[in-house]
Amino acid sequence: MRLDADQQGSVFLLGVAVVPDAIAHLTLPMLGLILASLFVVRPVAIWLSLIGTDAQPITKFFFGWFGPRGLATALFALLILENLPHALGQDILHLAINAVWISAILHGITAAPGARWYAAKISQMGPCPETRQETSKKDIP
Repeated sequence: MRLDADQQGSVFLLGVAVVPDAIAHLTLPMLGLILASLFVVRPVAIWLSLIGTDAQPITKFFFGWFGPRGLATALFALLILENLPHALGQDILHLAINAVWISAILHGITAAPGARWYAAKISQMGPCPETRQETSKKDIP
């Protein structure tokens, strides 16, 4: 999904409004939790979710890094805020906002080189599900 210029501006302004406060509340334990989520928890969850598929291990690894991320974290935090004591809700919101901007930076930095690396690895694999050409319904007589 691509954001148009107005949507990009809205996201930027929202970030300017909430990220500085979240950064001010970023602690080492919080950073550790975020990094564990990015480097261990999510990749393992993606890997497990792909059990039973024909995805190659390299694809599972790639999806584990570039899979679902970001904004959903903040939205889930917002959904539970009203049911929590204020202080705990603020901690969770700060954690979610920090997870989003850290994830955006790390994934943004690694997106192009990661995609090139994955493409090179897949191109060397020969016939496999990842290199199979898909046909659309219009291609089938």
